[in-house]
Amino acid sequence: VTADASGLWAHVAHRLGTRYCTEDRTLRYLQGIAREHGALFLLDGLDECGADRERVNAAVEDLARCWGGKSRFLRTARPSAWPQGAAPEQGVYALAALDQEKIGAFIQTWYDAVARRGWPLKRPVDQMVGDLVQACRQRDIAALAGNPLLLTLMTIIHTTRARLPEDRAELYGCAVDLLLQRWDDADDRKVSRVLCEILKCTDFPLDNLKEVLAKVAFEVHADQAPHVGEDRLKRALRVLTDRSDDRASQVIDYLEDRTGLLICDVPKGSDPDLERQFSFPHRTFQEYLAAFHLARFHLKPDETAKDLARGDLTQWEGVLPLMARIAGAGHGSGYADALIGRHDVAAHRRRKKSDPSQKDWQCALLAGLQLQEIGRAKVVASEDRLAILERVTDWLVEALAVLPDAGGLPAR
Repeated sequence: VTADASGLWAHVAHRLGTRYCTEDRTLRYLQGIAREHGALFLLDGLDECGADRERVNAAVEDLARCWGGKSRFLRTARPSAWPQGAAPEQGVYALAALDQEKIGAFIQTWYDAVARRGWPLKRPVDQMVGDLVQACRQRDIAALAGNPLLLTLMTIIHTTRARLPEDRAELYGCAVDLLLQRWDDADDRKVSRVLCEILKCTDFPLDNLKEVLAKVAFEVHADQAPHVGEDRLKRALRVLTDRSDDRASQVIDYLEDRTGLLICDVPKGSDPDLERQFSFPHRTFQEYLAAFHLARFHLKPDETAKDLARGDLTQWEGVLPLMARIAGAGHGSGYADALIGRHDVAAHRRRKKSDPSQKDWQCALLAGLQLQEIGRAKVVASEDRLAILERVTDWLVEALAVLPDAGGLPAR
């Protein structure tokens, strides 16, 4: 595309010719409508133009100047591709989060389109719509559904599986995998073709990249940092790029521009002296990846979990339950047992010769949250896990009688 209106029209003509074999006549017809009556030009995905972004943007500006008499133009991009930010007085707007009414409308429109296309569904359309709308009203999911990207991911998952995953850990895992994997490939454990080209390989397991991102998420969460710097990301990703900083930067750009799994808070080009800072699209994604790291890759997950549980309660009450669920009922229940020292309260008092401290009660609360995340049915399915449940329950019942001023849990 050349940096003017003719370049865009040439691109349209090429697409018409290659896809519909109607290049000249259809192009003249479209141009005639735009000239005589006006047209609505929808230009979606400026952020996906990569190195051609400035040239494409200049072509759009020229198109608006040359064909804007009766026509209107709507250009969309992720914030990273529009460093100037919102400017309503100039017609530049930031999208607001979707409310419940818009979430319902999106879901209904999605499934109406699915029905028109004749895609096979496991249940009638009205049941699929009602099920997903109801799921999006649940507290944990409602916090994600207001984001158009995340709502789209949840809808795709729901369409293919006829339900959303029953627990948060599986939902976040599906969403992260869907963002990273190649959508048009039958093997859903591989990352996209574009990323394989960046990494100079023909095949690349999804879990390798997920492992690196999970380690970064855990470290950032442990530091209680609101963002992760570009240099830190580069250092982490170099293990995948044969120590190449240039290719690590390309992977970061891919994660930001193509997947949406990283959001840049200091856009490229805004200030060359500022290091770009990234965050995940929602805090729960950071918590999920931190939990994934603890459950799958940490060398001493039970000891580390106990150390973390004795720290800032609000910092880890989202991570440690997810960690137990990701680890599975056996290991996850074991982590909960480790938090209470594998003893009931009476045994703790005999061993320590003192009442439990506030940190001990805090560990018991987190152990209870871990078992809750795993699910009662899975916990009671084993005698060993049932014994753990009884010990944790003993701690929680005892905790109810200890006031905050006396060393109990703070009021919540």
